[in-house]
Amino acid sequence: MLNPLKRKILFWLSVLIFLALVPVTILYSLGWRLDDAWNLKRTGGLYVAADISGTEIFMDGELQKRTNLLQSGTFVDNLAPGKYRVAVLHENYLPWTKELKVFSQLVSEARALLVPRSTNGKVVLKGPFKEIKASFGEGLILLTEVREKRTFVHSYSPLEEKILKSELKQETEEEILRERLDSRESSKIVWDGAAKTLKASWLKETPFPYYFPAPEETLLAGKEVRNFEYFPKRRDVAIAAFDNGIWTVEFDSRGGRIIQPIYKGKSPDFVLFPGENQLYILDDGILIKASLFSQG
Repeated sequence: MLNPLKRKILFWLSVLIFLALVPVTILYSLGWRLDDAWNLKRTGGLYVAADISGTEIFMDGELQKRTNLLQSGTFVDNLAPGKYRVAVLHENYLPWTKELKVFSQLVSEARALLVPRSTNGKVVLKGPFKEIKASFGEGLILLTEVREKRTFVHSYSPLEEKILKSELKQETEEEILRERLDSRESSKIVWDGAAKTLKASWLKETPFPYYFPAPEETLLAGKEVRNFEYFPKRRDVAIAAFDNGIWTVEFDSRGGRIIQPIYKGKSPDFVLFPGENQLYILDDGILIKASLFSQG
């Protein structure tokens, strides 16, 4: 049993604890948190989206959302300013992970790109083809073959799945397109062959979208890029052929730029028709049709 002195001490101790917790509770309810440097700041939020239904979104190892047809992302608020590890996972796709920074009174956002583990590549044609180009107006793939010191161009129709004609190549100067515009003409990708750099630039006025931390981003440096395009239905991701593969290259450099393989071989090149989700890849003389989205 407590004597009067102990009761009095316990009472005033409880009062002191209560008075100490009141401002903490009030600050917490008003959205104040301690950041990584133990400074008191207002909270922020984080929004992460993924295009593929059934994707799991984790933050610092905790599942936040499993996406569906109606909800493609998750929003987490009342986060203390600081860095958070985000992982976006789907069984048929390569994992997407990024460390994102949350700022006081702001919402940080990201849109994960999921690349299929398997492109379900299908061999379309076998031959000693050397180059691949496209005639977008005619919807044809142009395959170059060197035979008996002469160069032939085969016009392959993806729609009819056959070569429609083969012609002797004329010795004319070809125009090489080194620039791509997105569907809204708000950004562009430019290849500088002399400097061996692939860059993305924002063309509109400020504010810049989250995936352009600066008005110009160097996507690749010191690489011999054979071809590049925008990823279908995305304005923040490039597809580029370099080294021994074809890769996705994200514009967003926060937490490190994500580069993932679509296809690996010897020295592949590709064509991608506007509005299509199929890549036509030429590698070691073989034409391959590959999907950019998992079929599983």
